[in-house]
Amino acid sequence: MSVKSPPKYLLCPISQEVFEDPVSTADGHTYEKKAIENWLFNHCTSPITGLPLSDKCLRPNFAIKMAVQSYRDVLEALGIKSTPQLTSTPLRDLYKTVYGPQFAVPFQDITDEKLNQLRSKAESALALSSFNLKYV
Repeated sequence: MSVKSPPKYLLCPISQEVFEDPVSTADGHTYEKKAIENWLFNHCTSPITGLPLSDKCLRPNFAIKMAVQSYRDVLEALGIKSTPQLTSTPLRDLYKTVYGPQFAVPFQDITDEKLNQLRSKAESALALSSFNLKYV
């Protein structure tokens, strides 16, 4: 038996991967440590709300870490095997390459100029073939 995907609360809102090292920001939202560190390198705002963060301090989220471990323990006890999942979303990754790390892709405002930029960036991104596979 295999499981399709873990509950959403066990996934980082930036990377969409199961937490390994969950940390919380000043506004109380939880992220994978590496993902939020990358975000905070270029931003002083919350990736979820877009509001300024009072500080860039990251605090371990032990409750989420324990929830992830409990989830994995239950799967193991039930004999449910984790299935490999494509953890990168090619279109989202392409959009992030062009416009930066955003959560939504505003297709409605794509002009011919933006479309040509996307085509150019797509050719570069495809040449790199940066697809990530992770067992969860």
